[in-house]
Amino acid sequence: MGGRGSYASGNRTYEYETVGTIEGVKVVRRISGSNKVPEESYTSKAYIVKNKDGSVRQYREFDEKHKPKMDVDYQIKPSYDKKNKTLHIHDYKDGERQPARKPTKEEYLKYIKFFKGEIK
Repeated sequence: MGGRGSYASGNRTYEYETVGTIEGVKVVRRISGSNKVPEESYTSKAYIVKNKDGSVRQYREFDEKHKPKMDVDYQIKPSYDKKNKTLHIHDYKDGERQPARKPTKEEYLKYIKFFKGEIK
């Protein structure tokens, strides 16, 4: 994301703006179109995107090459739990998002703070 919130990948340009922070991580919003997390980051190690209702939609962490390292989601029906809303993680391998997995205890404790209020 540039100084004015611009982001370019390939032939597409997305525009984002920072609308706040949670625990020191920037909460970003796409200025137009669907609200997806940026696919690269040169200004932050992580971004958070919220749903329209204000709940946290996704936390994305980036590697040293500015590419996605992992996504942390809280949604219904991840691949390992068909019945409950659950905090889960998608790792990236060779640029590809991997199937959902349960967080380790350490990961759960590290990332739950971003979803407080959503997890009961």
